[in-house]
Amino acid sequence: MYNSSKDPLENLRVVNIVHKGEITHTGFYDQLLTLCEAIQKEDKKGINYSPDSLRLVEHLSFDLLLDEDERILSFCGLFNGGRYPPGVYRALNRTWFHPSVRNSGPFSFLASNYILPQQLEQCGTEISTLFISREGRFGHHFLEFWKRHQADHTNWTLSSGFVHVAPEGSTQSCYQRILKKQIRPPAWLPESIDLDTWQALEK
Repeated sequence: MYNSSKDPLENLRVVNIVHKGEITHTGFYDQLLTLCEAIQKEDKKGINYSPDSLRLVEHLSFDLLLDEDERILSFCGLFNGGRYPPGVYRALNRTWFHPSVRNSGPFSFLASNYILPQQLEQCGTEISTLFISREGRFGHHFLEFWKRHQADHTNWTLSSGFVHVAPEGSTQSCYQRILKKQIRPPAWLPESIDLDTWQALEK
């Protein structure tokens, strides 16, 4: 249990556990696997954190946000996995937040403010386009909210339709609105479907 008298957002640090498909820290890697076993049992979206869904070693980078007691407050990765053209990476992939910080005002930006900058510093030369996505009909509301809080918000573009971010499937959740940022050429211009087409898909 977390000590409620302590600020869980003090003295945070980011630790890399996967870099270019290689495990870089076995201790914290194993700690994450143990945590994910608990998440699968307790979280309504726990299936997203199974080994098959996480696909950890397929990430360009996967990182943990730790508190001063080395407990995991958040994690996320940069992912391509052969789904997208070379150089295109999904940021904040499989993001998770510990329940102790979900009620704090800035928790929505913990991963993007702490983890993502370090990932870009370490892996930026590998990336031509970065994107984040959100499922659901109203997923764009979160993306617009997230964009407004980025220092470089003018560099991010919201898709007009739903992009096939999970090409191995064809349900609604496989098509999502995306927010993308081109870092260098070549430009990534993914096809998208409109709302009516998306609504006709299987849920």
